[in-house]
Amino acid sequence: MMTMPIPTAELYHAMVSASAKAAMAAGSAINGVRQGFLSCVTKVCNSLVTMKDAVVAGFHRLSDRMRHPAAETPVSTRPVTMLAPVSVVDTRTFCQELIRKMEAEPGSINGMFRQSPKHKISEFNQRLTDPAALLEAVRSDEINNVEAGFLVKQWMGQTLADNKFSPEERRALVANKDNRSEVNKIFEQKFNSSDPRVMENKDKFISLLSVMRKYKEVSLANLNMENRQHDPSVVGVVGIAQTLDLDSKLMLATTPAEIALRHKEKDEALTAFTALLDHCPPGVPPKPAFLRSH
Repeated sequence: MMTMPIPTAELYHAMVSASAKAAMAAGSAINGVRQGFLSCVTKVCNSLVTMKDAVVAGFHRLSDRMRHPAAETPVSTRPVTMLAPVSVVDTRTFCQELIRKMEAEPGSINGMFRQSPKHKISEFNQRLTDPAALLEAVRSDEINNVEAGFLVKQWMGQTLADNKFSPEERRALVANKDNRSEVNKIFEQKFNSSDPRVMENKDKFISLLSVMRKYKEVSLANLNMENRQHDPSVVGVVGIAQTLDLDSKLMLATTPAEIALRHKEKDEALTAFTALLDHCPPGVPPKPAFLRSH
């Protein structure tokens, strides 16, 4: 029978030390795993608690809204897009003053009909409750010509509303573009109605058209103005949009044939509006200076 040799004291101590270190390492590893596991469990628990709180809070808000919809839901207001109408007399006076300013200060037409301060419609509507104050604001340039031009453009569209010049009327204007008498017949037929509102709109349209005509005249006479920000062709673009019934589908033309039709319609529209601009009644001329109120 063989017997194991008894280790020396040095070897015994070495074996004991190695065993102790191995045990410590194993203990540290187990402790690390345990700490990691506990940390993971803690984070999951915290996440679940947070999720629970969020869900509970959400249900509380939903419950409150169902019980008190008016108290929680903010009232939304649609932006004002329609300019308040004015009377025939006030339209005429407004246009006369604007024409006077353009004649006296050609530089005042810079930017007219090129900018659209739609965000100020609510403010303009408030001013329109007092036409006399509005007129004074135009005279003092508190309402500048850019803003006044925007009013003219908006009102012109509103005088025709859904009764814009049709494609047939457009082609008739083009065919008679050099015949003042025929152009005026077409214009008169457009407003041929026993409805007094239609006749009022006709008077307004003439006054508003006079402003565009004057803008074109002043712009053509001042093409060499330093830092010019006006162009006589602008009134054509504005007038077409406000007065003529165009095919909206052609605005999205993609095929060569459709694009050709769009260009043809655009050219016709410009010629038709120019005929109105050149031949329609000029409106009521401004009063002489000595008769104007100050």
